[in-house]
Amino acid sequence: MRLAVLAVCIMVAAAFGLWRGWTSVTVDPPGPPPVCQLIRPELFDVLVPGHGPLRSEGEEQSMPGTRSNTCLAENTPRMDGARASLWVALVRCGRHDGDGPRCIERDGAMPTALNRVKHRVALGDGAGYVVSGNPVTGQVVNFSACLGTYLVYVRYEAVGATQPATVESATVVAEEVLSWL
Repeated sequence: MRLAVLAVCIMVAAAFGLWRGWTSVTVDPPGPPPVCQLIRPELFDVLVPGHGPLRSEGEEQSMPGTRSNTCLAENTPRMDGARASLWVALVRCGRHDGDGPRCIERDGAMPTALNRVKHRVALGDGAGYVVSGNPVTGQVVNFSACLGTYLVYVRYEAVGATQPATVESATVVAEEVLSWL
């Protein structure tokens, strides 16, 4: 009897140890493709007229269990006050702290907005955006979309553009990136 109880205790301890090990494991995925190359140059020219050279960052900003890279295009403010900037991040999800590799199932992949309305968009496995600011001083659209193990963030800021135009612009950029995945 004692031997059977001891065997059951050992099996339960081993199962618990395996479960804890599996849920706390971090598996970094392969890196995503460079995001600047997934967006047509003409799109940068239209959304950020007169932009300087594109700035891209590699995986130095990646969180545990993810790999990412970014692309930034910005122009200098013109005399009439018009300016624009476009920042795009492409994140590839792996395993971390019990979160699986599917983007839509990860905690924090689709951020919630405090004191702002998050609008849902039918794109990929899930997408949505939040708008802040105003057209005169600068309208900012933060757009996020999940597709499989990929997460795309788009932050588009434009002065002098309407809200529908900035939202459509951010959506088009996200669609452009997702179309290559």
